[in-house]
Amino acid sequence: MFGFRRKKRAKGFEKGNNFLKSFAMKIDALTIYTDANESVTKKLRQLKMNFTFTVSPDDNRDMKGNEDVIRSLYEKLKSLLSRSDWKEEDVLLLIDRINAELEAVSEMVC
Repeated sequence: MFGFRRKKRAKGFEKGNNFLKSFAMKIDALTIYTDANESVTKKLRQLKMNFTFTVSPDDNRDMKGNEDVIRSLYEKLKSLLSRSDWKEEDVLLLIDRINAELEAVSEMVC
């Protein structure tokens, strides 16, 4: 009976961490749009590292809301960067909002 609970918790932990790793790769792919702006590229790489080193809570239900917000913010960031007339301030604001969500995820673990 107790083994089942551990397997379930491990599965939730693994699912959350896979989500974070997949977004680390997606964020890294966005750097193709920022080659001309070194400071934004640096911020994107830092965001990628934050995704890589953030640990998911063991119960995926706790993280579901954060995942939805991260997905939405990522789509906005991707849409913004794919346009040729993006502004650095707008990009940095979205990066900061994504970082805030990652901090919320980290706080759930503690």
